Formats: sequence, C-alpha cells, structure tokens
Amino acid sequence: MVNKEKIYNKLPVFLQNMAIHAEGWKINRRRYDGAYNSLLKSAQERTFWTEPQLHKWQEQKLKDFFSSICKNSYWSDQFLKYGIDLVQDSPFEVLSKLPILNKSEVQKNRLSIINPVSEETISRHTSGTTGGGLVFPETHYSEQLQWAIWWRYRNWNNIDKHTWCTYLGGRSIVPIQQDITPYWRVNKPARQVMYSLYHLSEKTARQYLDDIQRRRLPWIHGYPSYISLLANYVIDSQRIGQFDFVQSITTGAENLLDTQISIIEKAFGVKPKQHYGLAEGVANISMCPEGRLHVDEDFSLVEFDPIEGLEGAHRIIGTNWNNTAFPLLRYDTNDVAILTPNQSCACGRAGRIVARIDGRQEDYLVLPNGVKIGRLDHIFKDMINIKEARIVQNSVTNARVEIVKREGYRDEDEKMLLREFVSRVGGDIHLEFAYLDQLPRTKSGKLKFVESNIK
Repeated sequence: MVNKEKIYNKLPVFLQNMAIHAEGWKINRRRYDGAYNSLLKSAQERTFWTEPQLHKWQEQKLKDFFSSICKNSYWSDQFLKYGIDLVQDSPFEVLSKLPILNKSEVQKNRLSIINPVSEETISRHTSGTTGGGLVFPETHYSEQLQWAIWWRYRNWNNIDKHTWCTYLGGRSIVPIQQDITPYWRVNKPARQVMYSLYHLSEKTARQYLDDIQRRRLPWIHGYPSYISLLANYVIDSQRIGQFDFVQSITTGAENLLDTQISIIEKAFGVKPKQHYGLAEGVANISMCPEGRLHVDEDFSLVEFDPIEGLEGAHRIIGTNWNNTAFPLLRYDTNDVAILTPNQSCACGRAGRIVARIDGRQEDYLVLPNGVKIGRLDHIFKDMINIKEARIVQNSVTNARVEIVKREGYRDEDEKMLLREFVSRVGGDIHLEFAYLDQLPRTKSGKLKFVESNIK
C-alpha cells in the first residue's frame, strides 16, 4: 500500500501546497456540491422557528429515522428487548424506553450498528484520547447537512465561505522534521492558511505572526489552546494593536476556558466565539452574536442527563437522525454542559440555551470525599505571569500543576496560585508545581486542562 504521508513529506513546499490545494478542492466538492445550498437555505429559514415548530420537526425526523433503521440488526434487537412498538409508540416514547448508549457499547457492536444504505458514504473517525477511537460510515447527506449547520452558525457571526482564515487545527501539514520556515501551507479552495501546531514555539512565533500580519487574515479558527498560545506571543512581543484586521475568532474541538478568552481578546481585540459539535453528529450547539450557546434543535435530538454530585452539570446525550448509515440513539458523548435557568436571548434564535460547555466527565478534580470540582481555570484568571497551565491528578490526595512561565514569574506568583487553589479546593489535596517549556498535547494536538488518572 502506498504511504501517502511519506510521499507528501518528501515533496518540496510548492508541491505540498499543490497537494493540499487538490485535497481541499476534493473535500469542498464533496461537502458543498448538489443539495448543499438548499440544505443551508432551509437551515437558515429554521433559525427563528418557535418551540412548537421545532417539536413537530423533531417528531417527523425521528419517525422517518426509525422507519429507515427498523430492520437494522442491532436496533431491531434493542426495540424487541425493551418492548418498543414503532407503530404505537410516539418517537419520544421510543427514546424514553431505550437505555443510554455509551461509547464502549458502540465499539463492541460497531458492525451490527452499521446500517446498509443505497447512498454514498464516507469513513469518519473519532479521537482515541478517551478510551479508544471509533471508525464508522457517514452518508453524503449527513455530512453536507452538518456543514450547513456549521456554516449557518458562522454566517450568524459574519463569516462566509469567502472569508480567509488563519487555521490552527490538529492536522499535520508540515513535516515534523522541518526546522526552517514556512511552517504553514495554503489551502486555497477552503480559503485557509494552515499553520502547523507542532512547530509553534517561542523561537518560531514571530514568523507566524509576521505571516498572519502580512496576509491580513480576518478570521482565526482552531483549537482554543493554540489560539491563546499565539495570543500570548502577541502580548509578550508587545504587538497588541497590530492585528486590528482580525474581525472574527472561532474555536472548536476543545473546551474554551475563561482565561483563554481574556488572553485572546487582549491580544486581538476580538472575543472568541465557541461552537460544539462532534463527528458522531448526535449534538450541535452554536454561539449566537449575543455570545450565548444555543442547542441546534433542528439538527439532532439532544437530551441533558443530570450528573450526580455535580450541581448544574449534565451529560450531553444525543440521537443522530441524519446519519442512517450509522444510527446512534441516546448516545452518551461523555461531554458535560452546564445549563442556565435563563432561557431567553435577545437574539431571538430558537434552541435551549447552555451556560457553558464544561469539558468531559473526566476533566474534573476529585477530592478525597468524592466531590468533583470543575472550572478550575478560574484559579489562573489573574495570573498574568503564566502563559499556559494544566492540572494532573494521579491520586485523590495529590495533584501537580504544570506551568509555562512568563519572564516575570516570581515566587510570589506560586504562593498566590497555591492560595487560590486552596480557597477553591481546600487543603486536602497536596499540590506540587512543575515548570515546563511547553505543555504536552494529545496525538491530535489537543490540550487537556485537567489530566485525571483517577479511576
């Protein structure tokens, strides 16, 4: 089998750009040809639908979905096991009778969950950072609809497909052994300048910033941990005010922390907008121009399941009625949302409002008494001499804070950090500090703010 990555890595830069252009054109054609424009138009028309309209839409979508998967071996067995009658039971009754489906169950039964369909499918995969990856088929329709929903959210925030983007995502587009500029490649069909996450450092940051400034790219998109890292370099190099051409900043793939928001806004003068979505297509949550997170109720059926011991926290459970090739009903995303009692928004858009996405269930510090503590990024809110930090917990009595310092970091900062930690967590956990040049990332380039190894 031809190893495309090895061949790509040996190409000169101009041929790598040509290869990325060709791949970008191929992906764009698949995502945006045929029915895409009508799907986007329909999605935009549903933006201000009322709750009764959305309820009726969900009911019909679920009916059609159940009809298309009723002969699937896995789900027909589940319907039989839990006494479900697809004719007599309402779609919402069907879901209420089914248990919540976790990822390990899906991995174990992947082949029987796959549903034969007549239309074209592509292969999708999820990250393996939380207990193993998942590979599954997705229909062409499902992929295009998901991108229509994502572009609807971007359109809300004055971004369209013609807007050029500074892209800071997890794709490896510059050979890791390369040690000279340019540390970026250009995807013209997608209007992206793709900057390598794996080469961004104090040594190379100026070259990144100079190129972004030269191109005057109006939109920054990517992992919040890397956007905030780039923002730190803007602040450290005293270049605040030089990037006033940046009009929009959007984040995905990681939880957006309050500390990151402050750093990004200080550096670029723009408050980042957050979006929540996942490859399985069971849930989508988009931020409106007012800065509030709305559930995209017309995209999938989302449930919020309260988590015992975590006040206000809920598991995000979803049903992906669009992907008939791999039907997931009541799928546990393992992500956590904090709900808000205030369900009105000045923007007038439909959808339940989420106060914040709170990471994953394992992204919590566990106290000796069993209590779980989240949103610990507030500890670092006023720590102006820290570039990045994360917390690693290996036992309920010990935790380690890993820190990338700024030049002005002093012993007083460590003492203040310890006081802030104790004021929020108490004194039952022994805290130690480790100072690093850079924080470790996952294979896909993501940063986990809390690395919990507590079973």
